[in-house]
Amino acid sequence: MYLGNTERKYVIGVDCFVTGISELLTNNLAHLFPNPSSDIINIPISELNSVNQIMIYSITGNRVFTEGNSIGKNSVELKIDHLPSGFYTIVMQTMEGNIARSFIKK
Repeated sequence: MYLGNTERKYVIGVDCFVTGISELLTNNLAHLFPNPSSDIINIPISELNSVNQIMIYSITGNRVFTEGNSIGKNSVELKIDHLPSGFYTIVMQTMEGNIARSFIKK
């Protein structure tokens, strides 16, 4: 803080990690199970976020799977037995934005 004749300057520091209410909501949605898995990943979908499309990406960023028939479903079961073992990211496109979750394929 600097105090001059009639001039006052204040420095305020704020640490914040949440950027909005929608971020708080999506943090609690779309948990994957079982994780790790060798054959199937289940995704319960909240009624708040209708999923339009689900994509799976490898650790190198290549899209390895796309599912477009998830509209209106309460849960989705993805068969992953054809994927090699490794670390993957599932991206779910919703009307509110994208939700990304990671899983390990045994």
